Amino acid sequence: MTTSTSGLMTPQFLDRLVKALQSSGLFAKVPTEALRGFASQAQVKKYGENETIVRQGDPSDAFYVLFGGHASVSVMHEETGIHAEIARIGTMDCFGEMGLLLQKPRMATVTTIDTVVAARFAAKVFASTFMHVPAFGLAVSQALAHRLDD
Repeated sequence: MTTSTSGLMTPQFLDRLVKALQSSGLFAKVPTEALRGFASQAQVKKYGENETIVRQGDPSDAFYVLFGGHASVSVMHEETGIHAEIARIGTMDCFGEMGLLLQKPRMATVTTIDTVVAARFAAKVFASTFMHVPAFGLAVSQALAHRLDD
């Protein structure tokens, strides 16, 4: 069962969220004040075991950062209709940026393996941060390049 903790965005919770984001390579070089503004716009959600966070083919409407738990990333092959796991992600991993940057539907399904806490950033928040915070734009570009290189 998905639960939202957005109403709990106290100054203390925001500080924890910023500190967690700073520990991620994606956000390490983003100035603290810019990161605080970004983090303050997060919707923090808790997902139960075996819940779908996003589904392949759905509109790309947000970027996610996992703060706890693990998830499976899978794609469905058009010819067979079979889902194949292509990756497993965990704490401080992110997803959703590719669909937002390309303005295309979700390319994969992300399903929880255990309880997951994730921060969801709406497309407009991601786009604004990407455009106005050079360190974030560069880090996202580098993360995508590494993904392609693997």
